[in-house]
Amino acid sequence: MENRKVVQPNANKFVFRTMSMLYTIFTLVSYLSSTSLSINVNEFDYAVKSYIEDGIFEQLEYKSSNKDQDLLLEYDFIIVGAGPGGCTVANRLSEIPHWKILLLEAGHYFNYLVDIPVLNTNLILSPLNWGYKTEKEDCRACLGLKGQRCPWPSGKGVGGTSLINTMLYTRGNKRNYDDWAKLGNYGWSYNEVLPYFKKAERIQISELQNSSYHGTQGFIGVDYTEYNTPMLDAFLQAGMEAGYPLVDYNGKTQTGFARAQATLHKRSRRSSAKDYIDPIKKRCNLTVKDSSFVKKILIDPVTKKACGVLATIKGIDHKILARKEVILSAGAFNSPKLLMLSGIGPQEHLNDLNIPVIKNLRVGENLQEHLAMAGLTFLVNQPIGLLQDRLIKEMPVCTYF
Repeated sequence: MENRKVVQPNANKFVFRTMSMLYTIFTLVSYLSSTSLSINVNEFDYAVKSYIEDGIFEQLEYKSSNKDQDLLLEYDFIIVGAGPGGCTVANRLSEIPHWKILLLEAGHYFNYLVDIPVLNTNLILSPLNWGYKTEKEDCRACLGLKGQRCPWPSGKGVGGTSLINTMLYTRGNKRNYDDWAKLGNYGWSYNEVLPYFKKAERIQISELQNSSYHGTQGFIGVDYTEYNTPMLDAFLQAGMEAGYPLVDYNGKTQTGFARAQATLHKRSRRSSAKDYIDPIKKRCNLTVKDSSFVKKILIDPVTKKACGVLATIKGIDHKILARKEVILSAGAFNSPKLLMLSGIGPQEHLNDLNIPVIKNLRVGENLQEHLAMAGLTFLVNQPIGLLQDRLIKEMPVCTYF
């Protein structure tokens, strides 16, 4: 049968958005479940762009029993930012039943589209990303991008950047941790942090489940991707022909070639929201508030102790106090920004912005990105690459709607 065309009616935009939303969810989930469908690439792109432009991300949300609790005037702990750090801390602190925990997030609660791994590139262009870019610098970086400015994606929503990242599970090189410890950061050597990696992890890769470098009882699901192209086998074979071993790069030997490990469970993305918040959503001592933009940390100018926050929640300003601590986990960009807005930062910079200085510290300096080169492009002699357009075109034909 003929493919249905998506046409936006002028009379009722809401009906179109709702039908478009249901259509895309149905087709994508059905594809991941190996259900046959016929999808037109232009229809797919148009539907996804509709979500981005019309704010569908804000309308399609999971319901959480702790999301809509009444806001108290005071909590034991206030956590600013519901990324991987904030979600983890909220989970652990709320294990103490008599402590009241408030988790504040500027973005929205995660929606169903986030679960679909292939939508990664679309999600980066959505309201789930703060959309930061680097400034043009004299150094030879970002030369191939407009204005010589690199995008620095940063997740905005309950789950933070784990909502939009590529899901790669990579701990980093052991020597980095050992070097941190040598610099005076005691407790950060690789052997000291390894138990915490294992505690957090729920490895689902059969050949690694008995490894002394992996855990099986944690919150974070780690697995191989189920779908692979023939280029994976060619990549691994090329590595061996070049003299490199096949390794578990999160294990004992890290130099070599390997199949990528990812934060997945049963084909779906596992964000920190799904791993750390969703399982505990019935805890009555934890309140999660999305659409909550923290404007300032309240700090006693004499004791220099944080005692609360000023936040705009659902468009209404609130002053919320903390009996014990304010925990700042707003990410590499927004944490130093919020500190400076609260009077902690370089004195000359705060003076320029007429922000009263509480503590002159070099906050916001030494921000670095890891080295990367994104321009390596090569052709293969068969159409086997993992391209979204190709995946959609190659789906089997059947009727729908």
